[in-house]
Amino acid sequence: MRNRKATDRRSPPGTAPACGPPTASPQWRLGLGLNYRGEQNPEGARHVTAKAFTTVDAMAEYTIDASQSLKLNVSNLSDELYSDSLYRGFYAPGAARQVQLSYKVLF
Repeated sequence: MRNRKATDRRSPPGTAPACGPPTASPQWRLGLGLNYRGEQNPEGARHVTAKAFTTVDAMAEYTIDASQSLKLNVSNLSDELYSDSLYRGFYAPGAARQVQLSYKVLF
């Protein structure tokens, strides 16, 4: 495995890759991340509990040639509905599924 810079992100932020690049095709890189948060209680209303949740993030990258690549990132793959922040009288829902396609050119 080659050395890489600390800024080289191979998986979505806040996640750890669950699988590495496949060996059958060097043009493809795949990644999978799991984000888990346990039960939560808002300050001042400990009798209210939001359930634990897990979201899944995925990444696929295809290298076209030495200077071009396409990358697809999907956050919250299953479009899980969850409480991101809790307050006494309300909650802030977490982000819905997000899909991002990027094309990178080095010149």
